[in-house]
Amino acid sequence: MKNYKIKLKILVYGFPPLVEKCIIDNFELKNAIINEENIVKSTKKDSFSTAIYITSCSYRIQKGEPLYYNYFENIDYINVETDDTEDKIEIMHKANIINKLMSFQKKLRLQFNVRIIFPISRIEIYRDNDEFFDSVVNYWDFPIEPMLIHFDKVSFEHNSHFHFELQSFEQLEHANVKFERAINYFVSSFDSSNISLRYLLLFSSMEALLINSKKNITENLANRMSKILLYNDSIKEKDAYNKIKELYNIRSKYIHGSKKNIITNDNERDLRCYVREVLIIYWVYAINNKLGSGQIIKNIDNNVEVDFGTKTLARYLRVNDYKRAYIESCTEIANGILSGKFKIRKED
Repeated sequence: MKNYKIKLKILVYGFPPLVEKCIIDNFELKNAIINEENIVKSTKKDSFSTAIYITSCSYRIQKGEPLYYNYFENIDYINVETDDTEDKIEIMHKANIINKLMSFQKKLRLQFNVRIIFPISRIEIYRDNDEFFDSVVNYWDFPIEPMLIHFDKVSFEHNSHFHFELQSFEQLEHANVKFERAINYFVSSFDSSNISLRYLLLFSSMEALLINSKKNITENLANRMSKILLYNDSIKEKDAYNKIKELYNIRSKYIHGSKKNIITNDNERDLRCYVREVLIIYWVYAINNKLGSGQIIKNIDNNVEVDFGTKTLARYLRVNDYKRAYIESCTEIANGILSGKFKIRKED
């Protein structure tokens, strides 16, 4: 057996310039200055060049400053044990690198609600003694349209307060087919320039997650989505229920032959917000309680109370005063322990 270590450098398209340090799932967001002279030389030399990718991801913080680009780099190596192979592709596959990159990109889109892309990744392989062995460059989608035109800085900063563990994300994708399909529809909805297609994909995400019968789809979808959203104290079930039915009726009118595009930017924004929150709450509820999709739908229909952890996360999804929310959660935990509702569990 041989041991290798992997370092990833992932070019990022979609993140705004960040001043504060940003670490997500063992990946640190960094930036680098572009040497514009070298970029020009590289582009002229080779029609298919990494320079094209880097310049498409470039930004300038202030007028007169150099161009930068963002990239993620893992802080700790990814360790992989293989048979006595010297094949870099086999080592990369053994470490499941491509799936890890895809899951990370999906998770970032869900967390930040932004079209984040990894156009190119450099996968560096080292031997166990830190000696450089080889590298692989992986090309993905080339970003072809502006992303930050409708960028909402306040929402982005709000969403950056959350951290959802990538490992649990991959775990649920593997174990829950409905969740995997729902996530795939959601993340794909960022990639179309057609608002109608984005809108349909968002509802496809919810149908994949919460619908298990062709009967009463509109009613069941509105009912189940609103009940999940109700875990957030700032949302009233009846308001969410009525709004989701209204949004779904717009979808049905469009699907069944409306002569004009009746889907507005506000419709899409409201729906995207609902879908994102449902996916996050569902994810945490499933992981916390080790439940399958069938049991989750049954619990929602029967109004089974969710665990404190899921309720707390749902509450944090829309609050603006994090300090106050933290104090309220601590107070609730303390009162729960005193009343016997919560128990302190000793680790083995």
